[in-house]
Amino acid sequence: MAIAGYVSGERYSLGNPRVLHKDYNPTNFDSSNLEWVESTDPRYIEYQKKVKEWKHQRNVELNPGQQLHPGW
Repeated sequence: MAIAGYVSGERYSLGNPRVLHKDYNPTNFDSSNLEWVESTDPRYIEYQKKVKEWKHQRNVELNPGQQLHPGW
């Protein structure tokens, strides 16, 4: 997505660019939902937390009754 130019903003002006999903949904690849941000941007840090929670919840949903590794 990033290489194809679907992400808004200019990544070359950033020291450590990351792609932010503005709605915090890592499965929403709509071009209006993607933006280049610095890895230290508070929105990106919050996004990382939300994605971790989202992945855990999906793991629980997809593996009912299973003992999950604490780091998942």
